[in-house]
Amino acid sequence: MKSPNKALLIMGLACVFTTPLFASHSLADEITQSSATLSENLAITEQSNSSTETTESSTAPATSTTTESTEVPATSTSDTSTIDLATLNVKENITVVQNTTFENSIFFVSATDSSGKGLVVDDLNITGNVDTTKNGTYELKVTNGSLEKTIKVTVATDLTSLNLKSSVSVMQNSTFKNDMIFDSATDSLGNQLTLADLKITGTVDTSKAGNYTLTVANGSITKTITVTVKADLTTLNVKNVSLTQGSSFNYASFFVFATDSNGKALKVTDLKVTGSVTTGKIGTYTLTVTNGSLVKKVTVTVTAIPIKKVAVYRMYNSNSSEHFYTKDYYERSVLVKRGWTCEGTAWYAPDRGNAIYRLYLGTVGEHFYSTSLYEKNVLVSRGWKYEGIAFYSGGAIKTYRAYNSSIRKHNFTTDSYEQKVLTTQRGWKNEGVAWYVYQAGDSNGAEKPKVTKKSGWYSVGGTLKYFNSSTNSYTKQFSMPYYSQRDPRWVNKYYAGYTLGNTGCGMASIAMVVSGFGKTITPVQAADYAHTYGSFDRYPEVGSAQSDLTMVASHWGINYKVMSSSSQLASYLSQGYPATVCLDLGNGVRHIVVLRGYSGGYTTVTDPWNGVIFSGRHSVSQVWSLLSWKADNKNMGASAAVVYIPK
Repeated sequence: MKSPNKALLIMGLACVFTTPLFASHSLADEITQSSATLSENLAITEQSNSSTETTESSTAPATSTTTESTEVPATSTSDTSTIDLATLNVKENITVVQNTTFENSIFFVSATDSSGKGLVVDDLNITGNVDTTKNGTYELKVTNGSLEKTIKVTVATDLTSLNLKSSVSVMQNSTFKNDMIFDSATDSLGNQLTLADLKITGTVDTSKAGNYTLTVANGSITKTITVTVKADLTTLNVKNVSLTQGSSFNYASFFVFATDSNGKALKVTDLKVTGSVTTGKIGTYTLTVTNGSLVKKVTVTVTAIPIKKVAVYRMYNSNSSEHFYTKDYYERSVLVKRGWTCEGTAWYAPDRGNAIYRLYLGTVGEHFYSTSLYEKNVLVSRGWKYEGIAFYSGGAIKTYRAYNSSIRKHNFTTDSYEQKVLTTQRGWKNEGVAWYVYQAGDSNGAEKPKVTKKSGWYSVGGTLKYFNSSTNSYTKQFSMPYYSQRDPRWVNKYYAGYTLGNTGCGMASIAMVVSGFGKTITPVQAADYAHTYGSFDRYPEVGSAQSDLTMVASHWGINYKVMSSSSQLASYLSQGYPATVCLDLGNGVRHIVVLRGYSGGYTTVTDPWNGVIFSGRHSVSQVWSLLSWKADNKNMGASAAVVYIPK
């Protein structure tokens, strides 16, 4: 029999049950009944089919009539099929990185069984395999009851990368940022990463020189990098300058020494200088000099040109009764040979000022002198010969003029008594003050002035100046350069296992002093001599003994005097003499520095260790209290303080 007939027999069989039994089963009960019950009902139905078929053959009309008239339609009362609530949701295309762990949960989203109950990934039937050690595409079959899906799993190469700088250096006290070490990075899939995506451990303290290690991690990759904080060796040493009006000025005049942050020596042209100097105008000018982080001020003082005094000789001709005045020593000498008498120096005129004109009238045999341009021009118009500027007027000393009409001669003198005698007793007319001069006359004009001072160094107003006897003038003054023992030119020069950079404070100090007197030497020259002939860095001595410094000074022609008290030291400093002292700064640190100048109890300390250990303005009493009393620091006398006095 075909299915429709079976359905009809089932309907017929249903009619056998009593009405209450039929009513106790709802449609929902029939839909949700277990598969066992459904099978049992199917078996009963099959058994009933044969009896029903027999009935149909003998009493078909009656059965058919009864059923159609008494039963509900088959579709509304006897359909025993169920609704399948099974689901399967997965990620059908996924990518994993080579050599990582693959788990089924990676592709699983959700699933339910036929009754709608939630399932986990382990409840599913999964076939296929993913080998994460090999690149490629793998397929997995996932089955949930009648549902089946295919998942493609791609095993991709791990593209994780981390690229850092090979090395990083920053200067001490500068700003350090982590991005200074970073080049590039990618994640496992090759996506670009930023520094914020990485893990960085470690710190860099730029306030302290040294090496610092940073560790950078990007997934499975970890790298370390060393950041070097380099000591800032920037130095800037300049000095104030004084020059005369109208002279030339250049930056080299104030420059002493400078190095960049790496300790490399710089030229003045490597520095930044702001400000200007007008040498034609007397005054004080300020320049700002910058070298990296260092800024210093330089004062340039433009002073008036010093006035030089010029001797004006007074000559007398007894035959003509004429007095003649000249600053020319040769002219004076010629006139003496011709019978004139040199009466000495009439006065000392300034080398510049208001011009004094010289004229001559041959008919009367007289020379005349006047500061008046008008008077000079009038006399020229009357036949006088103009002979040029005789000398100059300037200063505070009066020069008097008198005229004798009987002999038609003039007399000029700075001697007020002579002027009084001539005008009150000898018949001369007082014509008042003719001009002013720098200094009154004396009797030295009879001979060429002799130089009594020898060439050498003298203390002039607290400044050491060199007097040149051949020019009868001061030609230079003490000017000390700055030397650093840390200068890269010699910082690593060894003497018996020690470097000049570590033990050369004494050699740099004495080299500064000797060079200040114009005998320029370097710390290396001083150290070579002291190491060869003295005890500098020679066992058991480390560094300089006091005798090493005085030995170097003597070799280059400089005398010295060991100080016995702070007051004696202050006295010599006030006269401009430089000094070296060895200081005991505690913790076993002994350091030699240079002292210059004295004012109000204070002196200026120049420190050869780039000026960072002990430098600047300090009281002499403090310096004295810090003197080292170690034997070799005072082996030349009373103390570790030595003043240098040139020969």
